[in-house]
Amino acid sequence: MNQQKSQTYYTRILQKLHLYRRKKRTTLFLTGLFRFWAYEGAFILFLLVLEALFQFPPAVRQALLGVFVLGTLLCLAGTFFAAGRFPWSKSLFSDDRLAGEAGEAFPDIRDQLVDALQIIRNLSQNKENYSPDLAEASLKSVYERIKSKDFQSLVSKRPLFQSVRNFSIVVVFFTFSALLFNRPLMQSVVHFSHPGQSFKEKAIEAIRVTPGDWQCLTGDTLLVAVRIQGKFNRPIEIFWKEQSKKRVQSKILRPDSSQSYHFQLAHLKENLVYSVKAGKEKTRDFTVTVEKRPMVRSLRVELIFPAYTGLPSRILEENQGEITALRGTRVRLKIRANKGLSKAKVVFKHQRPLKLRIRNREAGGAFRVMRDDSYFVRLEDTQGHGNAEPIHYKIAMVTDQPPVVEITQPGQDVDLSEEMILPLQVQAEDDFGFSSAELRYRVHHAVVVTKPDTNFHGFPLILPEAGGTKIQFDFTWRLGNLQMLPGDYVEYFVKILDNDAVAGFKPAVSRTFLARFPSMAEIYRETTSAQDESIQELEELVRESGDLKKEVDKITDEMKRNPEMNWTKKQELKELAEKQQRLAQKAEKLKNKLNEAMDRLQQNNMLSEETIQKYAEVQKLFDEALTPEMKKMLRDLQKALEKMDSKKLDRAGNKFKMNEDNFQKSLERTLNLLKRLRIEQKLDQAKKMAENLRARQKAVNKSLEKASRREKEDLQKLEKKIEEDTQQLKEALKKLQQEMREFPDMQAAKLKPSVDKAQESAENMQKMGQELQADNQQGARQAGSKSEQNLQQLSQMLGKMKQGIVNKQKKEVMKQMARSSSELLRLSEEQEALQRRTRKLSSMSPKFNQMAEKQLSLLNRLNQITKELYRLSQKTFFVTPEIGKAVGKGMGNMRQSLSQMEERNGRGASAHQKSAMGALNEAVLHIQQSMKSLSSASSSVGMEEYLKQLQKMAGRQQGLNQQTLQLSLKMAQQGRLTESQQGRLRRLAAQQRQLAKAMNELQKQYGGHSNVLGNMQEMARQMDEVAKRMALSQLDRETIQRQKKILSRLLDAQRSVRQRDFSKRRKSEAGKNFVARNPGALPVEILQKRDRLREDILRAKKAGYSEDFLNLIQSYYEALYEVKREKK
Repeated sequence: MNQQKSQTYYTRILQKLHLYRRKKRTTLFLTGLFRFWAYEGAFILFLLVLEALFQFPPAVRQALLGVFVLGTLLCLAGTFFAAGRFPWSKSLFSDDRLAGEAGEAFPDIRDQLVDALQIIRNLSQNKENYSPDLAEASLKSVYERIKSKDFQSLVSKRPLFQSVRNFSIVVVFFTFSALLFNRPLMQSVVHFSHPGQSFKEKAIEAIRVTPGDWQCLTGDTLLVAVRIQGKFNRPIEIFWKEQSKKRVQSKILRPDSSQSYHFQLAHLKENLVYSVKAGKEKTRDFTVTVEKRPMVRSLRVELIFPAYTGLPSRILEENQGEITALRGTRVRLKIRANKGLSKAKVVFKHQRPLKLRIRNREAGGAFRVMRDDSYFVRLEDTQGHGNAEPIHYKIAMVTDQPPVVEITQPGQDVDLSEEMILPLQVQAEDDFGFSSAELRYRVHHAVVVTKPDTNFHGFPLILPEAGGTKIQFDFTWRLGNLQMLPGDYVEYFVKILDNDAVAGFKPAVSRTFLARFPSMAEIYRETTSAQDESIQELEELVRESGDLKKEVDKITDEMKRNPEMNWTKKQELKELAEKQQRLAQKAEKLKNKLNEAMDRLQQNNMLSEETIQKYAEVQKLFDEALTPEMKKMLRDLQKALEKMDSKKLDRAGNKFKMNEDNFQKSLERTLNLLKRLRIEQKLDQAKKMAENLRARQKAVNKSLEKASRREKEDLQKLEKKIEEDTQQLKEALKKLQQEMREFPDMQAAKLKPSVDKAQESAENMQKMGQELQADNQQGARQAGSKSEQNLQQLSQMLGKMKQGIVNKQKKEVMKQMARSSSELLRLSEEQEALQRRTRKLSSMSPKFNQMAEKQLSLLNRLNQITKELYRLSQKTFFVTPEIGKAVGKGMGNMRQSLSQMEERNGRGASAHQKSAMGALNEAVLHIQQSMKSLSSASSSVGMEEYLKQLQKMAGRQQGLNQQTLQLSLKMAQQGRLTESQQGRLRRLAAQQRQLAKAMNELQKQYGGHSNVLGNMQEMARQMDEVAKRMALSQLDRETIQRQKKILSRLLDAQRSVRQRDFSKRRKSEAGKNFVARNPGALPVEILQKRDRLREDILRAKKAGYSEDFLNLIQSYYEALYEVKREKK
C-alpha cells in the first residue's frame, strides 16, 4: 500500500518533469533553428555580394561554397545537439538535471526533489535499508511542495524571440537587397548554382560607328555616334587626323545614359580620317571628304571721300570690311573668292542688295554711304553651293559736324572809346573747313530819332587764305559809319558756314556781345563812384591799420615785459597776423580796382598824361606797402608760433611791429596822395566832358541850319540829352568843390565860376529846346550858339584851374625841397668841419664829449629834416626812395660816429663822419634831380612818340603772329612745309629779328621809362628766341604762345602808360617821426649806458631787418634813452 502510493507520487513528479523537459527542448530547438536560418541567410547574402563585386573564379567559388556547406552542417548539428536530439546530448535533459534546475529556481525545494527521486529510485533494492514509510512521507512532502509549481515557466522565451527578431532582420535586408540589386544578385545565384563553371565577361562583339565614311561641305559639323555590342561600358578613345597635319589627335569619350558615345568636329575645312578604339578593339579608318564652299579670300575696301573735304581716298587694310565714313562717301568693293563664282551680291540691312560684277573668282561693285547700315557678301559657286555664315560688317556714317566760332577778343561786353574802333579776334573750328563768314550787328539807339530798325545787318569777313580746319583772324571794326551817339550800343555776333557740299552748308554763330558808346557824363559818374568807394575803402583800411598798430604795440610791449609765451599770447599774435594778412589782401584788391577805373578813363582820353604818370606812382605806393618782406615776416611769425620759440617769437614780433608801422604809413601817404590826385583827375574829366558837350552842341547847331520839321523834333531830343549831361557835369563840379575844401592850398572857391558857367550852359540848352518846340529856328540857333560858347569857356576855365593848382603845388613843393636841400647842404658843411676836428683828437683828449655833443646836435637836426621830408611826401611823388635812402645812410653813419666817440676812437668816428657827409651830399644831389624833374612836370612828359612807336611795333607783331599761325596750321595738316612755305617762314623769322632790333633801339632811346613796358631788353631777347625757333621750323605751341605774349604786352602798353610790369628793383621805405630837441651839453650818462644801447641794437639786428630799418631803429632807441634821461 505504501509502495503504491510512493509510486504514484513518483509518477506525478516524473510527469511534471517530462512536461518541463519537452517545453525546454522545443524552445531550444526553435531558438537554434531560427538562429541557424538567420546565420544562413546573412552568410548567403554575404557570398552573393562578394560574387557580384569580384566575380570569383570557379576555384574560389567552390571553396566559398564548401565553407558555406560546412558551416551549415556545423550550425545544424549544434542546433540539434542543443535540443537534445542526439543520444549523447540526452543527459542534458535527465530527471536529476531538470530536478536540480527546479531546485535552484525554487528555494523552498532546493535539493529535496533530487533526493526524493534518488530515494524512490533506490527503494526497490533498499541497500541502505531506508524506511519505506519515511521514503513515502518524504516523497509526499516533496510532491506537495512542487505540485503547485509551474516548471514550464522556468523555460525563458527571450532567446527565442531574439533569434526570431534576428531572422526577421536578415529576411527584410535580404528582401530589400534582392529588390534593389536584383540583377547582380541573381547573377551571383546562378554563379553559385554552377560553381565549377567560369562566368568571365565576354569580349566586345561589335563596334558600330555612325556615319562612318562621310562627304560634306566646308564649314559643316561632323557628328560621330558609337554603340558597342557586348558588356563593355568603359570609356573609349577616338582618333582623327586632318589631311594637312601630321599629328594625330585623340579624345577620350565616356558613355551617356543610353550607353552610347558621341563626338563632334565643327567647321570642317579639309579631309580627314578617324577611328575608334574600345579596350583592345579598334575600328578601321573612316574617311571624311570635305568639299570647299565658296568663300571670300580677299576683301578690299576703298573709301572715296566727298570732294569738299579735301581728303585723299583711303584703302582699308585687306579683309577690313568695317566702314566708318562721312555721308556721301563712295565705297568701292573688290572681292576675290577661293573658287569660281556664278553669283555674288552685297546684302544690306536697310537697302536693296547690290549685285556685283563677276569675273571668274573675282567680283566688284560700289555704293555710297548715306546712313548707318550693315552688310555681308553672299556668294554662290558653279555647283550652286553658297558661302556659309558670311561675316557681317557695320557701316557707320559720320556726320559732318557744324562749325564752332568764338569771338575771343574782346570776348565780353565793352564800352567804345571816342575813336569808335573795336578790334576783334575770331577763332573758328570745323571738321573740314569753311565757306564764308559774316559779322552780324544791330544798333540800339538810346534816343530814338526815327523809327527803330530792329533788323540785323551784316557784312562778309575775309577768311585767311591758308584755310584749314582751325582758323584765327583779326579784324578791326570801325563803327564810325553807324552814326552812334553817346548812350547807344551795338549788338553783334559772327556767323560762319562750313563747306559741307553734300548735306548743305551748316551755320554756326558766336555768342552775342554788346559794344556801348557811353557818354562822358556816364564815364565820369561811374568812375567817380568807383573812386569814391576806393577812397572810402582806403580810409577804412587806414583806420583798421591804426587799430592793428595799437594792438601790435600793446602785445609787443607785454612780450618785452614777460617773454614767456602762453597760449593766450600765441592766439593773440596769430589773430594779429591774420588781420595783417587780410588788410594786405584788401589793399591788393583796392589796387586792382583803381587799375580798372584808370583803364576806362584812359581809353576814353579823359586824363592828361601827367595825371596818368601820377597814377602810376600811386600803384608804386601800393607795391611799397605790399612788400615781399611783409609776406616773409608773416611766414616767419607763423613758424615761430608753431614752434613756440620765444627768441624767434621776440624777433618776429618786433619785425611784425615795424612792418605794421610801415604798412600804416604807406597807406596814409597813399590815401593823401590819392585824394589830391583824384581832384586833379576830376578836373581833367570835367574838362574833357565840357569839350565833348561842346562838340555835340556844335553838331546839333550845324544840323539845325538845314533841318526839316521832322528832323527838328529829333534834334530837340538830342538837345535834351545834352542838357541832362550838362546838368550832371554841374553837379559833379559842385561835389568836386566840396572835396577841394579838404585841401586849403587848392582854393576851392575858384571853382565857383565854373559851376555857374555850367548852369548857364544848361539854361541855354533848355531854352534851345523850347525854341525848337515852338519852331523858332532863329531863337534856337542863338541859344545853341551861346551854349557852345559857354561850354568852350568852361573847358578853358577848368584847364586853367587845373594848371593853377598844379603850378601852385609845384611852387610849394619846390620851395620846401629847396629848403630841405639847403639845410642838408649846411649839415654837410658842418659835418665836414666836425670831421676835420675829430680826426685830430687823441684817445685821451678831453674834447670827445664836446665833439659828441656837436654830433648829436647834427643828428637831431637831420631827424627834423627827415620829418619834414616825410610830411612833404604826403603831397608829392618827387620825394623819391633814393632821397630817403641817402638820408637814412647819413643818419646811420652819424650814429656810428657817436658809438666810436664813446669808445674814444677819433679815427673811427672821423671815418663815419666822412661817410655821413657823403650821404648828405648824395641826398642833396637826389633832391636837386627831383627839383629839376618837378620844374618840367607841367609840360609833356615825353610819352607820345614812345607810344606811337609801340603801337607801330604791335601792329607789325600782330601781322607776324597771324601769318605764323597760318603756317603752323598748314604744317599740322600736311605734316611738313613745302619749299615755298619754308621760304615764307624764313622771311617771317627775318621780320621777327628786325622787330627785336627795333625794340633794342627803343630801349636805348626811352630806357628811363622802362617801367611802362617792363624790361624791354627782355622783350627783345624773347623776340630773338622766337626768330631762332622760326628759323629752325619749330612751329609748335610754345612758339605761338611766345608770340602771343609779346603781342599782349605791346597792346597793353598802348592802352596804358602805367603797365602792370613795374620794375621791382627799387624799394622805398616809409619815413619815421623822431623827437627833435636841442640837446645842450653831452651828459656823462650816455657813455655809461652804451652797453644797454648796443644790446637793444643787437636784438634788432638779430630780428633780420634791412640796413635802413636798422638805422631807424637805432635812432629810435637813442631817442628813448634821451627821453628817459630828461625825466630823471
